Amino acid sequence: MNTTPIFVCDDDDAVCDAMMMLLSSVGIDAVPFSNAEALLEALADAATPLPSCIVADVRMPGMGGIALHERMSKDYPEISVIIVTGHADVPMAVERMKAGACDFLSKPFRDQELIDAVTRGMAQAGQSLEQADGSWNTAVEALTPREQDVLKLLCEAKTNKVIAAELDISTRTLDIHRARVFEKMRVMNIAELLLKMPR
Repeated sequence: MNTTPIFVCDDDDAVCDAMMMLLSSVGIDAVPFSNAEALLEALADAATPLPSCIVADVRMPGMGGIALHERMSKDYPEISVIIVTGHADVPMAVERMKAGACDFLSKPFRDQELIDAVTRGMAQAGQSLEQADGSWNTAVEALTPREQDVLKLLCEAKTNKVIAAELDISTRTLDIHRARVFEKMRVMNIAELLLKMPR
């Protein structure tokens, strides 16, 4: 079994169930979503494992697969996205591939096409995570020992008051260290830091 789930987002329950069963038959865990908004809510939930790959239909109520892909590219670039649609055209496929989609499948697609696409998506996500880990480690090495202490406690989601007490420094001094950590890690806030942190 893969260690992280695949998210399948399609408002057609029958199609979604078929993709789920197919992926399960080859040992790939998949989590279904009937709309993009529910998927994004799950991604924002710290208790939900981030997927390595998302399979998303183009046409869904509310946010469609194209808008979801654009959102993923911005907020979760390490997650691969496969676009599926029953209304494909060549320009749309070219546009999505240029925008970084892992694959673009037209319904009805063969079982093996989906399996191959998801396999590529999982591999691509793995490479992205390795690159992210490398950039994270490089940034951490640029921190002073005290800033590394602050980073460690920030990543444990501890409050400023608790961190200051554990490090035996004033909250003002902590604010200075924290600002330097954010600058060197190239993040604006703790939420971005936690998203960037290797899993």
